[in-house]
Amino acid sequence: MQSKFDENFYWITVIVSFWLTRLFNPLGITPGDASRYQLAPESNILEAHVIVQNIYWYGGILFGREIIFSFILFIIIYYNIIKFYRESEGPKSIIKFIIIFNPMYILFIAFPSKETILLLAMIYFYKFAIRETTLFNTIMSLIFLYFIFRIRLFYTIPFIYIIFLKLGFGKFQIAVGSALLFFFFLNFTSENLILILQGISDDFVGYEIARAASTNRLWIDLVSFNSYLDLFFYYLLGIYTVFLSALPSEIIIRPSLMPLFLIGIFKLYIIYYLLFKQKIDSLILSRYYIFLALILFVLVPLSIYNIGSSIRYQIPFFIIITLLSGRKFFLKFKYF
Repeated sequence: MQSKFDENFYWITVIVSFWLTRLFNPLGITPGDASRYQLAPESNILEAHVIVQNIYWYGGILFGREIIFSFILFIIIYYNIIKFYRESEGPKSIIKFIIIFNPMYILFIAFPSKETILLLAMIYFYKFAIRETTLFNTIMSLIFLYFIFRIRLFYTIPFIYIIFLKLGFGKFQIAVGSALLFFFFLNFTSENLILILQGISDDFVGYEIARAASTNRLWIDLVSFNSYLDLFFYYLLGIYTVFLSALPSEIIIRPSLMPLFLIGIFKLYIIYYLLFKQKIDSLILSRYYIFLALILFVLVPLSIYNIGSSIRYQIPFFIIITLLSGRKFFLKFKYF
């Protein structure tokens, strides 16, 4: 009875939060933003924003209005979240409730966004990947992985590890893969690194509008750094902002950032629980270490420049790692 009450409470919270978010628009979505999804797409090229625009445009036509389609996607996401939460072997606590349903997540997935589509793709990739290996399940897994690849290229890295576990590569395949990685890094130059960092930098500070944004850290320059020690410091900053989002100095200047910091403390607790409080086999724990390390590898560079990005870009990943709780997920796979 208590579980049913909790589930009803979650649904009431989720539905009310969606409509309040759309009514009051706390993120300040402008008509210019909305027009990207309310005007017919002018292109069908496979770029991230075009894919998302097409999904919302045709979804809006199918369901009459974009807001109805967004609500349908929102309900599908939280149907799966609540189902995972019900089946989870992790802590049934208010802290987990806050992480999964915290308002910062709902703010970003109540409106048309890449995060909504990414989260859906991640959920369904997981659901098909853990099932019995059949041609249908394999094809569906690859379809959702392809969506992740097209919308956020680097987000596929942790999920490739899932495929690695699923396929159960033996020692020979591991040796070949290790040799290829060694060859790659042997030929990887500082120019290659700067080219990658330039691409990350351009996503945030490549436009005049972005340069004027008050949440950008304009004192960071990943491309023209003075030394690799500076680059190391920036990445340490990224590890901090992945969880806590805002620096103490930024919170002092803008006290409204304090909720992001408090949510970050809850996120750190969840990571602490997943890594140190679960009674799981050492092999499974080592797999979880690898999975989290790959996620951090992806998210850290994206959280350095901008306060908002340190929340927005990690939403799909953090919901996934919170729900899976490291146990049922990694027990499914038999091989290292």
